[in-house]
Amino acid sequence: MMQNPSDVGAVLKSSRNLADHMATTAGVREADLVVEYGPGTGAITQSIVEQAPDPSKIHCLEINVTFVELLRRQYPLIHVHNDSATDVCQCLSNLGHTSVDAIVSGLPFSMFDSALQNEIISETHNVLAPGGKFVTFIYCGSPYLPKGRSFQNNLSKHFKSVEKSQVIWKNFPPAYTLCATK
Repeated sequence: MMQNPSDVGAVLKSSRNLADHMATTAGVREADLVVEYGPGTGAITQSIVEQAPDPSKIHCLEINVTFVELLRRQYPLIHVHNDSATDVCQCLSNLGHTSVDAIVSGLPFSMFDSALQNEIISETHNVLAPGGKFVTFIYCGSPYLPKGRSFQNNLSKHFKSVEKSQVIWKNFPPAYTLCATK
């Protein structure tokens, strides 16, 4: 899994508790169209697929081609694109979609510089439908790091509401989710 460390944001996959919480918080059960950023090996994808009313309306954007191939085999009903979250608007537009109800992200925002954070957050805001939700997670130590603080500040600048969950202890390392609503 760690052949290209720059493509992977976590040493261990997200726990089922964290994945279920993210999909529920994003409102996947009620969403007509769902996007997942950085699905990796599919730890969060599994919860999204289980909660989505129609798996064919799930689109995953993954830059690591090995993960893309794995996810396509594991989840043949969803759409897995070898693309970046920075291209979400163009990707969905090419498929005839103008907006999305829920975006769930496993991207390591606390590892990205401020410019990349802002680019992804801006694209996310642009493609979300009014009332749409963007849910991501950060590890408990991230707010103490400069890039972690930068991410939370950038998120608050773009969205009218950002809610932080309680700590999800049944994840390693412990994490909490951030839910930004447009």
